[in-house]
Amino acid sequence: SDELESWIQEKLQTYSNEDFKDVTNLQSKKQKHQALELEVTAHLETLNALDSTGEEMITQQHYAAEIIRGILDELHALWEKLMAMFREKSRLLNLTLDFVQYLRRVDEILFWIREKETLVTSEEFG
Repeated sequence: SDELESWIQEKLQTYSNEDFKDVTNLQSKKQKHQALELEVTAHLETLNALDSTGEEMITQQHYAAEIIRGILDELHALWEKLMAMFREKSRLLNLTLDFVQYLRRVDEILFWIREKETLVTSEEFG
C-alpha cells in the first residue's frame, strides 16, 4: 500500500502543476494525459487487490483490523482525490482542444473574409 500511496501522491503533485488552459504544447499534454489514464487503469487493479486482501483480513478479525481499515480508508481518499483531479484535467484538456479548434475555424473564416474583401474593393471588375 505504501507503493500505491506514493504513486498517487506523486501523480497528484505532478498533475496539479499541469496547466491545461495553456494552449502551448497541447499535443504533449494530451499524450501525458493518455499515459496517465493507462497508469490509473493499471493501479486500479492494485487498489482492488489491496481492498480484497484487506477486507478479508478485517472479516477474519485480524489483530490489526483497525489499522488495515485506516489504511484502506486513506488509500480510497487519496484515490478519489486523484480521480477528481483526473476528471477535471480531462475536462479542461477537452475544453482547450475545443477552443483551439474554434480559433482555427475563426482564422479560416477571417482569411476567407479578407480574401473576398480584397476582391470586392478591387478596381478591377474583369
